[in-house]
Amino acid sequence: MGPAVRGAFTVTTEGVSWACAQCGSANPLEADECSACGAPFTAIMVAAGPAKAARDPGTAATWSLVFPGGGHVYVGLLGQAIARALVSLWVIAIAAFSASQRGPGATVVLVVFCLVAFGLWILSAHDAYREAELDPGAVILRGRRFVFLVLALLLLLTTVLVVAGLAGARTGS
Repeated sequence: MGPAVRGAFTVTTEGVSWACAQCGSANPLEADECSACGAPFTAIMVAAGPAKAARDPGTAATWSLVFPGGGHVYVGLLGQAIARALVSLWVIAIAAFSASQRGPGATVVLVVFCLVAFGLWILSAHDAYREAELDPGAVILRGRRFVFLVLALLLLLTTVLVVAGLAGARTGS
């Protein structure tokens, strides 16, 4: 009876080995990285990940230009779509609320958050385009970067509100 091969794994009488996703070299199951090229064991899991269906990048970008997150729905990334839509709606709501207020602080919030909303709109279209092209390395806002953006926006809003509140306290309005 010969070796049993399942994907990147081979079972023989000597034991189980895995084939490197980068160079194809056989390595014992206990190895954390390829003995030939140094690629991590986890690279075989990424290489064996589910294949995404091909989507038209232009359509993905267009949907994101219609509504931030729309292109990500089209590509099949529902979680990212929801996150982008919620953050974009939140930024637009902050801008709309500040437009109804008076004072220099409200004007600053309005201008800054309108610029942020426009930036998110463009970035959403860019990222949807890149996701549809199956080029995840070119995606700008994903994972930690997206979380850091949301935290930066919260910090920015808090700072502007505190500064505006202090300025209003000084003038007595």
